Amino acid sequence: MKRLTGLDWPILTAAACLLALTIAGATGINHFDDSNVGYVLLLQSAPYAVAAWLIVSGKPDAASGRALATILIVGLVMRLLLLPGTPISTDIFRYVWDGRVQGTGINPYLHLPSDGALTGLRDGAIYPYINRADYAPTIYPPTSQVIFYLVTRISEAPIVMKAAMLAFEAVAVWTILQLVAMRGLPQSRILLYAWHPLPLWEFARSGHLDIAAIAFLLLAFLAMERRSPILAGIALGAGVLVSLSGDAARPWLLGSALADLGDLIAALRSRAELPTPQLAGTVAMAGGAAAAGLWLATQDV
Repeated sequence: MKRLTGLDWPILTAAACLLALTIAGATGINHFDDSNVGYVLLLQSAPYAVAAWLIVSGKPDAASGRALATILIVGLVMRLLLLPGTPISTDIFRYVWDGRVQGTGINPYLHLPSDGALTGLRDGAIYPYINRADYAPTIYPPTSQVIFYLVTRISEAPIVMKAAMLAFEAVAVWTILQLVAMRGLPQSRILLYAWHPLPLWEFARSGHLDIAAIAFLLLAFLAMERRSPILAGIALGAGVLVSLSGDAARPWLLGSALADLGDLIAALRSRAELPTPQLAGTVAMAGGAAAAGLWLATQDV
């Protein structure tokens, strides 16, 4: 089996256990807020911990292309098993609702879902499952709203929204692989993310938006590693405007930009020339943070 998969039998055994538990969870958990998902996560954490320990402390041949392919395939299969089922959270129905509202040219920040102005948009598939429909307007920032709008132009089916989140997860996985390779680490360590039980249920099953923020923030980190502060600034702003939790990454990312700002001030004082990319990168990083800050300042959150 190792010749085919590139992985030793203990890791393959852990993979088989994870797949079996995923199948059990996918078939046995079939309603909103099912508390049994916690037990499934706990059970999955055992084989995951074993696989993670083995891949981190394992032999160099675990870094082969076959091993990486096997790890990614197992991660993908687990996600596809969970994708069609009932989401644990009802948040995804708000995503679809916001996209639907935008599709009619209405600002989703202006009306509660229960508002009479939106009566014509209600149906039996999405509206009954919107949480806090009668007292909370949408809380999702602008980049989130763009995602909701674009996805619902394809379809308003929740499974399509979940598939879109898996596309963002693919971007996140690709970015992690780039960052790992840049540090000279085995790419097989992507197992630490790809087989982690929590993303399986949060993103593949429930379609939570946080993965879009994660993808943008990882792109920002990658851009900084590649000395592309302009792209980093754009990705940072986009990530924070998907989920406000993404702002936690701002101090680290802005650290390099502030260093460039110090060079800019010194250059201005000495009337020296500052390279255009450095100046543009500083502006982009500051602009991304400022855009997020401006939106936050105008919201009652």
